[in-house]
Amino acid sequence: MRLGLKYYYGDGVKQDRKVALRLYHMAAEQENPAIQFELGVMYYEGRGIELNRAEAARLFRKAAEQGHSAAQFNLGIVCDKVMV
Repeated sequence: MRLGLKYYYGDGVKQDRKVALRLYHMAAEQENPAIQFELGVMYYEGRGIELNRAEAARLFRKAAEQGHSAAQFNLGIVCDKVMV
């Protein structure tokens, strides 16, 4: 997670959002709810990645099911915009 952040913001390494997103996806696949939430936000806002509210909802749901409270909140917001 931290390495992904470093690449995303260029903190101590050359900024490379493609590498950052690949690292985020790898961490999300490992059922990391904090990363699932962050990746969901990226998809929801189209921040560094193509906007995809359905994928954001999927990631928020995965994190919410693991007790991530911010993901639970965001899932409620996304449900207004996307059928999940």
